[in-house]
Amino acid sequence: MEASEEFCGKKLEILQQSMKEQCSLYFSQYHASRLDELCIFLEHDGWELCPVKSTFTATQLQEFKSLESVLNDSELLVSTNTTSIKNKDIWTNFENFRKYLESDLSFLDAKFDNTKDEDILATIDEKTVDYISEDSEDEINHDSIINYAFHRLYTKKKIKTRLAVPMVTNTTLNVLRVCGRYLQMSKLLTSIAVTVIQSMIQFFELYLYCINLFFSSDFNITSKSVYTSKLRLTLTRIEKNLIRDGTINMDDETLKVRRLNLSSVVDLHRDDNFFGLAERVVGVESLIFLGQQYDNLQSYLRRLISENSEKGFLDQFYTETVRSAVDLRKPVYMAVVSKYFKDTNIITLMNRVNWEIKDVMSQHSSYIDVLHHDIEAFARSLNNLTRLIPITTDVKFALWDNVAHLITHTLVEGF
Repeated sequence: MEASEEFCGKKLEILQQSMKEQCSLYFSQYHASRLDELCIFLEHDGWELCPVKSTFTATQLQEFKSLESVLNDSELLVSTNTTSIKNKDIWTNFENFRKYLESDLSFLDAKFDNTKDEDILATIDEKTVDYISEDSEDEINHDSIINYAFHRLYTKKKIKTRLAVPMVTNTTLNVLRVCGRYLQMSKLLTSIAVTVIQSMIQFFELYLYCINLFFSSDFNITSKSVYTSKLRLTLTRIEKNLIRDGTINMDDETLKVRRLNLSSVVDLHRDDNFFGLAERVVGVESLIFLGQQYDNLQSYLRRLISENSEKGFLDQFYTETVRSAVDLRKPVYMAVVSKYFKDTNIITLMNRVNWEIKDVMSQHSSYIDVLHHDIEAFARSLNNLTRLIPITTDVKFALWDNVAHLITHTLVEGF
């Protein structure tokens, strides 16, 4: 309507509808390209940490700079009426759109404000700090300080700083940058804001689906309890709506992607590599971090949707999809635990035990020795891993919970 008033002096609904259709067509083509780009990132990611600052958030990226003040103003996010927002210059200043009409660039190709530095990379001091879990000692010896980015020692002084390093990969940053561009788009193309938000959701859904596909499809047990009902339903819905099943349906206009493959540089099968636990942790925890960034955008996204009836998909996304991300810890980490602890060997040893009670044995059975040895070896391997990547208390709890689950299941089956 504003465009028709600007150029024609009156409101023309036919022009409004035409502009909406053209915007939708343009955006659908742009989104298809970005989805293909994300597929490339996912298939080529080595699932290694990017050295970002401990305070890193999405709003520090260039793509979010123009939105930073609005996103950080929590009071405005909660109290501002959606209708009044649409009447503000941030949404309706047609001069923002005119400059793109008068140039050869689309607003998606325009350069961001280079006067604002993107200060997201960790400094040398931050890189050299060993990753300390919440239950570690405050002081650590200089011999244990390892630079996770370059894998070499830098300093001989004791470090007392605790850093909660965000789990971020190249793919995580790519998703956040594209989301920033999409939010820029939704400011100018308010008529397709719902479509833009739904497309942002697809990025997270594909990320979640691939983390499960890449890192949890190789565990060696058949227990259904490793998947919560919410996670199972979420994965089923994503696969139905977003993943092609191999057949081509000409009547289906829904944008879908092929089933992706894990990069060949990631080895999940070698025991001396802890069965790829480092990559699995980075994958799962980066997904959870990404979900937190989406969570920070929730109020802002709701402001973009004018009708309450259109918010159902957003409610489902936050209450089901984002919340189920943490549930991926159990199946993904169980894949490592099930490989590390050979349950078939334990059951074989248990079957050899003579359970007839004639004398009281002075020593325990051999399967107990094997279990004790495996648990100690697992603890040492996990401790060594903390020198390379941050292992939080939540991750440790999930790992040891899986160990307890597997051992209990094995003992019950053996008895």
